[in-house]
Amino acid sequence: MNFWHGYMIKLQLFRKQIHRKVLALLLRLLVCIITVTSCSEEIDLYSESDKLTAIYCLLNNNDSVQYLRISSQYTIIGNGKVIKPDSIDLTVKGDFIAYLSQTSRSGEQVSHHFTPSFSIKKDTGWFPTEALQVYETRCTITPNTIYSLYVLFPKEKRMIFAKTVSFGGGVHVFDPAMVPGRKLNLFPGEDFYLRYEPLKNAAIYQATAKFLYDDIRDGIAERKELVLTLPLKFDDQTDIDFISQRISGDRFLRDVAREIAMDTSVKRRPVGFNFHISVGGEELALEIKKDLDAASFSSADYSSFKNAAGIFSSLSHKWIETIPLSKFTIDSLALSSLTRGLGFLTYDEINKLDSIK
Repeated sequence: MNFWHGYMIKLQLFRKQIHRKVLALLLRLLVCIITVTSCSEEIDLYSESDKLTAIYCLLNNNDSVQYLRISSQYTIIGNGKVIKPDSIDLTVKGDFIAYLSQTSRSGEQVSHHFTPSFSIKKDTGWFPTEALQVYETRCTITPNTIYSLYVLFPKEKRMIFAKTVSFGGGVHVFDPAMVPGRKLNLFPGEDFYLRYEPLKNAAIYQATAKFLYDDIRDGIAERKELVLTLPLKFDDQTDIDFISQRISGDRFLRDVAREIAMDTSVKRRPVGFNFHISVGGEELALEIKKDLDAASFSSADYSSFKNAAGIFSSLSHKWIETIPLSKFTIDSLALSSLTRGLGFLTYDEINKLDSIK
């Protein structure tokens, strides 16, 4: 799996009969939802409940195509044992109509109808499972707009409905600033602060910092990475100037020493940092907050829909690519007592290596 490299997720869709021990699984899923990359484990569409429709739709203002995933969720009881149905059993039977509706600034209702999607695999991306039917619609999200999701089953005379408000814009990062000559300081006694502007209608933020380095063996370089995940940040205030998240210079060296193995056959060249900021809507923040408060647990709360399971919310991402390291940061990796046995090159050794090429 690829978001926040390290989280392996299974979603449990549940109702009142489901056990509290799945709370931790839900929290891990929601962390994955607000990040860009995929979860590699399948979600679980079987719960101790009556048959229920499961729907997932995250409005992504980074994309011109929006996706809807839909399936059934239920448990079959036979001979006193729980029998899990296969993907065919979980397929939503019968015709249904699904569409997004938005209100334009002029007050006009604009609809975007979903059609079957063949551009992505069912068992990849968010909420991966073969049982989920994937639909798509071409729709570029308008900032600060109310969106309604409708799924209509005409024969059953049943309508599933939810609404959300899109973000007020995209993520604006103050630091690291993409300016010529910008280099990152991160070493003992010197922390780095990631600073970005809060989004209107957003309520949860998560950032990751990816330390990039090359393993050089026999003159051949292989790119490696170490992902540092920052804590979740809940913040629905839009009247503050910026959100600030600290990366500890001391902690950075300890993480490098713990996660990168010694290998006397390689030399290591620090490359820089990539940053990824993920932003989730109020619905995602609400679900995570409720999950953290087990005392007020009610599984019926964990849905954006009154008559279905699932999530309808907003999502946004921001990437900052390859901010180089300062001389002091490079030398601390090579010379610190924590990391000097890992084969990192000093700043001068890197310059000498470059001059030979």
